[in-house]
Amino acid sequence: MHEGEIEGLDQILKRSDALESAIVDLLGANPYRLDNDSTRMASRFAACSVSMEPAQGLRTLIREGLPRSGVSLMRLQHEALTRAVWLLYAVDKARVQGRTTGG
Repeated sequence: MHEGEIEGLDQILKRSDALESAIVDLLGANPYRLDNDSTRMASRFAACSVSMEPAQGLRTLIREGLPRSGVSLMRLQHEALTRAVWLLYAVDKARVQGRTTGG
């Protein structure tokens, strides 16, 4: 990698850290009672939170010079985030609460 590319990557990683910090601050400060169904909201929140850990690991691995291993975590993060969005917008109440089966 050239010096300019390394500086650019460092800037991207710093911005990613700042975005995560802002998300954590936002989520930690708000109870997120968007509806009266606390089980459903807790499931959604948990699914979103799960996607944060692979993002942290990805940035750590890239900083340590292990980009291929880091990028492989993007798949895990994408799947966790996709599942969270599915819970938020597509799944019905009974399925989130575990009263129905199926994928």
